[in-house]
Amino acid sequence: MKAGWESKTLRDVSAINYGYTESASREPIGPRFLRITDIQDDCVDWENVPYCKIDAADIPKYRLDSGDIVFARTGATTGKSFLVDNPPEAVFASYLIRLRLREKALLPEFVSLYFQTANYWRSVKEGAAGSAQGGFNATKLGELSIPIPPIAEQRRIVAILDEAFDGIAKARANAEKNLQNARALFDSHLQAVFTQRGEGGLESHWRRQHRSSMASLSKAVTSRPMEKSNASRSPMLASESLYMSRTVTFRLTLP
Repeated sequence: MKAGWESKTLRDVSAINYGYTESASREPIGPRFLRITDIQDDCVDWENVPYCKIDAADIPKYRLDSGDIVFARTGATTGKSFLVDNPPEAVFASYLIRLRLREKALLPEFVSLYFQTANYWRSVKEGAAGSAQGGFNATKLGELSIPIPPIAEQRRIVAILDEAFDGIAKARANAEKNLQNARALFDSHLQAVFTQRGEGGLESHWRRQHRSSMASLSKAVTSRPMEKSNASRSPMLASESLYMSRTVTFRLTLP
């Protein structure tokens, strides 16, 4: 471990609690009721989170505040975590575990980053494998050790990784947009090929540009025996084969 860093268990630096057991409702009968399924792509759309009925005396025990970190303790997303930031009046459901830091020398953002590391996921996998229900309970979570650098170093690490994650998000968004644009362009050209006719139309131009490919494809299609019921469909078979060939090539040559 680096000089100036220390290691503590999560049990020593935080309060760890299970969530509230109740049925969710779309009617505003109480606070928002955060469930595992409401956490998608590291985000929560609070407007779509349902409500639940809960006694006013129990709300403080289960209320979510900024800086809380919740975990999925069972199911396909076991170990998935979410850092709560500026939530509405909300409580969390029983299949979630809430971690609330008591250690003032720990940033919630830094701890949240730890829950994305390979070491953390290895511990979750090992812990879940040793559970009869295949989950990861509060006791196992509390036993995990976390490296703690000085607070200034935590801030520096958080700033660097936040910038990196922003860059990744922008790159992903640009890649998805480029893929959509490329697909739209391809579909547009494909539609034009099969709808514009005439000697000077795009179909004629495309056929001239791809005459050798079409000749080879036509030879390949007509050279193998065909049942009588399929013989009349040979032009369509050629077109479908050619379309599939271009589609595969298009996908393979995308960046």
